[in-house]
Amino acid sequence: GLGKLIHEADRGNSGVALLYSIASVHHWTLTEAWKDVNCRSKRYGQLASQAVPENYRAWMTLLTDTTGPFRFVSYQELTDGFLEKRGFRMLVLPWTQALSPDQIKAVKSFVKKGGTVLADLRPGVSDAHCKPYDVSPLDEMFGIVQNTRAPEIRKTKITLPRGEQADTETVISAKSDLTLKL
Repeated sequence: GLGKLIHEADRGNSGVALLYSIASVHHWTLTEAWKDVNCRSKRYGQLASQAVPENYRAWMTLLTDTTGPFRFVSYQELTDGFLEKRGFRMLVLPWTQALSPDQIKAVKSFVKKGGTVLADLRPGVSDAHCKPYDVSPLDEMFGIVQNTRAPEIRKTKITLPRGEQADTETVISAKSDLTLKL
């Protein structure tokens, strides 16, 4: 019927995919470091459960404003080669801490074939069951070293210089992992 037609319709895309990883959502609720961010909660995961939807909304707004239509992809679509089959050029990993070995392989394959991967906090530090890797399999690809077991997540301020025509800088609030090494 009409529902299936709408669900299966090709809405167009700008070549940008956003991975939705329920394992990573669970991982954030299990990450002890979140209890200290803003000192708002002593219960593990309470702040994360508020922040995860905010992070997805921020990515959706940014992608819509800068690239136009984008598409959410599941972990199954990622491992099935959906990105390559449909001609995607960029994969965004929002707070994607938990990735299985097959998902890691798919991300690396996407990059090897010319795709771009954009990630924010702690990409691929654990497997799909939230068990930390000794070393994140994505560290080399991103040119970073992460502490996979004990993040130090803190709220920070980032100052961005304005363009040539503006007199002031922009200061934004962000969360960062202080254990990250470039």
